Amino acid sequence: MEPADEKAEREIFKQAAEGRLLGWAGDSTPAAVMTRDEALALRSASRRVHVAPEMIDYLARLSSAVRRSPHVELAISPRGALSLQEAARATALIAGREFVIPDDMKRLLAPCWSHRLMLSAESELEGHTAHGVLEEAARTVEVPR
Repeated sequence: MEPADEKAEREIFKQAAEGRLLGWAGDSTPAAVMTRDEALALRSASRRVHVAPEMIDYLARLSSAVRRSPHVELAISPRGALSLQEAARATALIAGREFVIPDDMKRLLAPCWSHRLMLSAESELEGHTAHGVLEEAARTVEVPR
């Protein structure tokens, strides 16, 4: 006899396979919140948000601090670092600013980078987390003024 949880889960899988699971078979695609042209215009506007040389240096120091962490086995690539810069630009745009500030980058460290880090097995066993490594970098890297 299978446990009730497993039986219920099996029924969910069956309904999805048969296309009967509400919201799973593509029958409930959310409505678009903007057109393609509007999305492209926002992307273009975010690219015009200024990233000062001091902010580029800050990004490089954050990346370096994460890479130097003794807990990290696989760290941030340059492409991963660029994702933070672009997200910071978008955040500044949404905030109505024409320039990136350190808080934009600090606020976005975990959302942009936590899934990109691979900690060593030993560090994970010791209870270290990607989020903790990023918090440490944010705490220790000097913020530009």
